[in-house]
This record gives sequence, C-alpha cells and structure tokens, in this order.
Amino acid sequence: MDRDGAVVLELPAEFQVNQPGTVAVTTFGNGCVSFARTEVTVQGLIATVEPYDYDDALRQDLTALAVCNDVGRSFRHPADLVFATTGEATIQFTGLHEWLDSVGWHDSIITVERRVPVR
Repeated sequence: MDRDGAVVLELPAEFQVNQPGTVAVTTFGNGCVSFARTEVTVQGLIATVEPYDYDDALRQDLTALAVCNDVGRSFRHPADLVFATTGEATIQFTGLHEWLDSVGWHDSIITVERRVPVR
C-alpha cells in the first residue's frame, strides 16, 4: 500500500493456459527500505504473491529510525504465473502494511484478491 492506502497492482486481462503471464505489486517505503524478494506459489487456479522488502531501521536500534530519509520510494515486485487448467484464476497479493500515526507504529497483514480468466 502507498501512504494513502492505495494498492498498486498490475494484471493481464487474461492468462493463456500453460503460458507465463506477469503480475506485479508495488510496495512503498522510506530511505531505509529496499527491495528484498517476491515469493510466488500456484496451486491449481489459486496463486499467492508475497512481496518482501528490507527495512534497515528495523535491523538497528530504535534511534536509527530518526536518520531514515522520509523520501517516498517504490519497489515493483513482478511475478510470472502459469496456470495448468482453464477457468477463473484467483490471485492473492499478501503483504505487511505499516503506518505511523500520533499513537505510534502499527502494522497489519493485508490480502488483496483479483480474479482473471484463464483460457
């Protein structure tokens, strides 16, 4: 999610059976965040895409939070998906959403689903 709570996804209009199709989810962070990896699982017509980023501030003591530049950075996490049967594929994008408010830091796991035909 970006700072306004929007989820940025890229999906094809349809997949072709047994042919790779690329989806992507974009993650956001500050100057201490960098791209880590994207994990993908496909079981039947259900795919899960999990983006991971490194947060250097979390690897150090809490005083490091004060030195992270508050610049908006984005990281595109592409994933190639292959479905072996026709039908309607469900693609689940799952990740950690973190935010700061007047109370402090909060986080929650979010999952966004999209459905795309496989022909």
